[in-house]
Amino acid sequence: MDLVLLGDGPLSASIERHRKVLGLDRCVHLPGFKQYDELPLYYALAGAFVHASVSEPWGLVVNEAMASGLPIIVSKKCGCVPDLLAEGRNGFSFAPEDVNRLADLLLQMAALPDVEREHMARASREIIAYWSVERFANGLRSAVRAAECAPRRKIQPSAKLLLSSLIFARRTKPTMFARASCWI
Repeated sequence: MDLVLLGDGPLSASIERHRKVLGLDRCVHLPGFKQYDELPLYYALAGAFVHASVSEPWGLVVNEAMASGLPIIVSKKCGCVPDLLAEGRNGFSFAPEDVNRLADLLLQMAALPDVEREHMARASREIIAYWSVERFANGLRSAVRAAECAPRRKIQPSAKLLLSSLIFARRTKPTMFARASCWI
């Protein structure tokens, strides 16, 4: 089974050098960054999906891979792990700094008989089906209803003053908030 690494970044040149030095040109492929509309082809050709991030709030690509019916190997630093990974059922997790564990999981996944990999793929599809657009819409509807029914709290004078100050500052010095708007 070949390994395809999608993406680009500061380590690309180093990965390319190691691939050549180790003689892995025929089995490790580096197509680089791919646009969103190109990803389904890669999902369709894959036997499993690996997300080895060292920091990831969620990891939407994991949702996509599971919806494509792939077993997954996901870093424990990926926020979706507790919700989307059923350890051993649809894939495995690893600490991103544990290179040996990741190597073992890659070998384990590659050695799985097709029947077992298909069981994991089916489990991925079943798990991700629970995270549907309808479920999101129902959850949003419930949250809006709860907010509408909640008693209105009186805003403290200090909170009003702070909010007024922020609004005034944003109107008078908009460039000061331009970068901050990403995390406010």
